[in-house]
Amino acid sequence: MFTCLSPGTVGGGLSYEEFVALAKRHGFAAVEFGIEWLEQKIAAEGEESARQWLAEQTIQHAVFGLPVAWGSSESEYAESLKSLPAKAKVAQAVGCNSCTTYIPPSIAGDPKEFWAMMVRRFREICSILADYDVKFGIEWIGPLHLRQSGNPVMWRMDQALQLCEEIGAANIGLLVDSFHWFCSQHTVDELAALPKERIVHVHINDAPDRPVDEQIDNERLMPGDGIIDLFGFLKALKSAGYDGAISVEVLSKTLPQQFSKDELAMRAKMGLDKILAQV
Repeated sequence: MFTCLSPGTVGGGLSYEEFVALAKRHGFAAVEFGIEWLEQKIAAEGEESARQWLAEQTIQHAVFGLPVAWGSSESEYAESLKSLPAKAKVAQAVGCNSCTTYIPPSIAGDPKEFWAMMVRRFREICSILADYDVKFGIEWIGPLHLRQSGNPVMWRMDQALQLCEEIGAANIGLLVDSFHWFCSQHTVDELAALPKERIVHVHINDAPDRPVDEQIDNERLMPGDGIIDLFGFLKALKSAGYDGAISVEVLSKTLPQQFSKDELAMRAKMGLDKILAQV
């Protein structure tokens, strides 16, 4: 397993070059970010130039967010899908083999219709990504407060696995986030039992000392600063055979106001390193 940094941890607001430089300064091995900057660089200078640039930074581009409006109207979805092959080709060119998105835990409409739409559209998305050896990870969202405003759709790991089964693609799997794992009250045994091929990407973060049902999505803590059993979390993933990126994603409305981006990146790396050293 190797260290990775997510933009949300430092409050966003950085260009790709700035974010890569930040991750490099603090010793991260990889980043997760949109693929657009690399797409433009390849268009202007060629694939080898992009690969060489990343190599010089000693940074791997581990994962990119799905650049498709999959939850929108049919016309918006179809239009946005047109750009996916080009972006997946860029990812393949720079050795990035993972793409992810999250599933809203509740919606205003009919959950059964929404589920059927996800199966159909994600199957199409998986087919495109597979042509470029890119895996597709879906993230379930666990906090209770986010599924109380609508009709619940999916908020547990077992439900996400069921969606993967119905999609039926070889390259579909999960984005496993420690905060959502904790909020959904899953166990380390359930994690350890995951098939290796179903684990596409991992987010790590921590939760404040309060009951599970009172956890708030944008009030997360740095790894090691809260109450989640992150040692057990990573040990279980290792037992399942996962050896990919462990990306610090700390969504907080207060931390970016208290610390600089460099301080946040430093705290993220120190917290993750301390836990990884025990796994």
